[in-house]
Amino acid sequence: MYHTYGKQVNRLLNKSKTKISCIVPAYNEGKNIARVLDVLKTYPYFDEIIIVNDGSKDNTAKVAGRYANSKIRLINHKHNKGKTAAILTGIKASKGNMTVMIDADLINLQHKNINKMIYLVLSKKYDLAILDREGDRQAVWGWTNCARLFGGERCFWKKDFNKVKLPENAGYLIETIMNLHYISHHKKIRTIYCKNLFNLHKHHKEGFVQGCKDYYDVGKKIVRHAGVRGFIKMINNIEDDRKPKKSKVKKAGRIKNIQKATTEYITNFKKKEYLKNITEKIRSNSASYWNSIKRKVKKSGSK
Repeated sequence: MYHTYGKQVNRLLNKSKTKISCIVPAYNEGKNIARVLDVLKTYPYFDEIIIVNDGSKDNTAKVAGRYANSKIRLINHKHNKGKTAAILTGIKASKGNMTVMIDADLINLQHKNINKMIYLVLSKKYDLAILDREGDRQAVWGWTNCARLFGGERCFWKKDFNKVKLPENAGYLIETIMNLHYISHHKKIRTIYCKNLFNLHKHHKEGFVQGCKDYYDVGKKIVRHAGVRGFIKMINNIEDDRKPKKSKVKKAGRIKNIQKATTEYITNFKKKEYLKNITEKIRSNSASYWNSIKRKVKKSGSK
């Protein structure tokens, strides 16, 4: 199925005037960025690739600079400003009306992943498409299944992004702010599960203790910004392509369904508890019954 997305993207691009800009924010990714750029430079549907070196202290600028040509540009921040600032710099400098965000530390990124992401937005089936990396299941938060909501690989229309109120110092909150903005404006979002896709986690780059601390700090900021309601909105409104597509119902209908499901769950739980109690009573009664039989047998034997 994946190979057909490339054909569909090609067909749709030939019919439209869409220009696609790819933004790659990078901070201290000298060891990893070449692996990603080798894939991006051969992707046929990007009109430009903009690498934003966010004040790296390693050789990121040097490695990225080797790829610079008429299609690939390198922009350097003198100081580290954070991911949001790097993305804003890239989008401001971009010329395309469609934007693709790609993190600089990906492992095994393939054209088929980018094709499907672009197709979903280009076909106007969705307003925002996000890659859901298999590797995030191995991160310290992997058990929550919330990682899919915050994927850094995204495709969207530039005009929609420009309406998002993003402070330059938002850092890693960019994905959360985008999600909530799109949902509040009734935009459709879908995650695309990529079994092949991984990335280097902070505990691989900075050591286990420091990496976990960084994830804790980022997670705390996300929870504070989104709140419980924000998380529920994202879980309910961002489609997961691993689950069957939900039928279109009104918001009130969705709430009703959730309430119904909750009631059914509680009812079933109570039933299970009731059955459990009955079963225990039966077992207890059976045990006492057989014990009484044994006692009678003993008494009759002693006579």
